[in-house]
Amino acid sequence: MRIDGDDDCWFTLEPIETDPMGRRDVRAVVSFAGRGFAASNSSVWFDGDSITSFLAGLRQLDAKREGNATLETMSPNECVLKFRNSDGLGHLSLDVSITAGIGTQRSTCNLSFTLDPTSFPAIVKQMEAALVV
Repeated sequence: MRIDGDDDCWFTLEPIETDPMGRRDVRAVVSFAGRGFAASNSSVWFDGDSITSFLAGLRQLDAKREGNATLETMSPNECVLKFRNSDGLGHLSLDVSITAGIGTQRSTCNLSFTLDPTSFPAIVKQMEAALVV
């Protein structure tokens, strides 16, 4: 799935597999680019319970246009997604942080961009399709 934002910024999340033990965990490839920055991580795991809470937060954010919904990988800071209300008018933003590498050779890149608020219901459905197993 791909989320497009302002200034040619974008974020992608592509599920690779689910936990073979029957949990609702999802392994995915994540990447983003915009404003001269780009980052990707070819293998991050999201916990099934965290996914459930995140999707509930997205639905609430869509309905009320206040607050935020955050999803973080099982390994802290590998990928953090935060959809949030960016002003009192119901506009929304996506903050993304991706870390890749091993040991001391790790790099982190952050990007924030605004979203077309009329596209948010479709974004919620795309997230549900990508993360629900």
